[in-house]
Amino acid sequence: MERTLKEGGSAAFGLALRQAPIVGQFEVGSRTFAIRWARQRATDRGRVISLVTDAPVYFVGGGVPGARSREGFDVAVIQLTLDSSGLGEGTMAAAASVKPGDQGGVAVDAYEGDPIKLRSIIRKIS
Repeated sequence: MERTLKEGGSAAFGLALRQAPIVGQFEVGSRTFAIRWARQRATDRGRVISLVTDAPVYFVGGGVPGARSREGFDVAVIQLTLDSSGLGEGTMAAAASVKPGDQGGVAVDAYEGDPIKLRSIIRKIS
């Protein structure tokens, strides 16, 4: 997916994302969003989990007069940082645009400006 983004840009990434298999789901209230890209990376304290949905979850501030265009904000990006016991925090760009990062990886532009802070994340074992 990172190579697709680097070589084809955001549009190619979005197309590839929607063609990828569903690997999970993200629920907000009564709505469910398909997670089509998920990665985890080990850290010295635990792990970082990155998730990308195939549609935006919500346009924070999108209904106010003079709000920026929703064009290009086609996904949501969630990043969770968990310690070895499964506790942590994270961020969510509820509506996001992605592009290649300066030093590789992915750069996220959140519609809402700064990503939403997610506090008190707890790993649920089922």
